[in-house]
Amino acid sequence: MVKQAATSATEYFKSTDNDIQKTCKVISTKISRHLQENQITHFRKTVDEYQCLKSLVLRNFDDMTKTVIPITKTTILEHTPSLTWIAQRTRSEIMTLINLAASVCTKKHWNSKLNVWIFSLLVALEPPFHPDLCHDLRTIVKRCRKLRRDFEQSSFSTTTDNNVKQCSVVAEDIEFFNLCINLISHTFGQSDLADELTE
Repeated sequence: MVKQAATSATEYFKSTDNDIQKTCKVISTKISRHLQENQITHFRKTVDEYQCLKSLVLRNFDDMTKTVIPITKTTILEHTPSLTWIAQRTRSEIMTLINLAASVCTKKHWNSKLNVWIFSLLVALEPPFHPDLCHDLRTIVKRCRKLRRDFEQSSFSTTTDNNVKQCSVVAEDIEFFNLCINLISHTFGQSDLADELTE
């Protein structure tokens, strides 16, 4: 099955302006109200589509065919998940994965595959939201904000042969941090952590 999680996540934070990738401009941490509303609307549609996919996956897979992979170690986050695999996870497993993702949202452990993991897990979350889950979501927002600041400060002082490629990866990560902060703040009841908006 095509890894639709990667495609859906990329739609949110892939830049339409090639100049950003070529010139390594710093991406603004302030987003417009219009962009914020569009991201939230698109996210809700993605959640609805995921719920349909999940019902099909669960109808076609019984417990004997469920993919068994231990989810208690952070090494699982080194590989991009498929939506089929995510759909087979229990509520408890999704919460464990969110906790693992929160624990590796640091400069030392960050890699771009976490974009897909975090986005996929946000799509898979279903209410009611346990206080421990809300704590983990808040941790992700705070760490994304710190990572965004660190990436903005350090990425543009480095010069390498792959400077354009490196800048495009950094730009994608920074846009993901903006998205993640927006979604968790406004769709998971953590509005006190929201970024400042522009008109």
